Amino acid sequence: MNNLQLKFDNFQRNHQDFQKKFEQKQDDFQNQTMHFMQNLYNKLSSSSSLPSNTISNLKGEAKPITTKSGMYYKEPPILPPGVDQQEPVEETTNTELPSPDDIQP
Repeated sequence: MNNLQLKFDNFQRNHQDFQKKFEQKQDDFQNQTMHFMQNLYNKLSSSSSLPSNTISNLKGEAKPITTKSGMYYKEPPILPPGVDQQEPVEETTNTELPSPDDIQP
């Protein structure tokens, strides 16, 4: 019976040691994760939200927009308040290439 009690006490100590080490590792991991998230947040908040290859539109003029799907927008449908209507822009409707027979040497 004494031997069984010693084994149980030994098991209990080992289990408590394991539990303390596990909790310490868990706390360390949580601290590292929080530190990483704070660094990431600080880095993102200090950087620009726009890509670095944007070109500013200093005159505030609307430019044609082509989407990835190929849709083409000539200008915004609603003008901002206080902006007069712009003159219409002549569009090229003939998009066919000339025949090579029409080209003379």
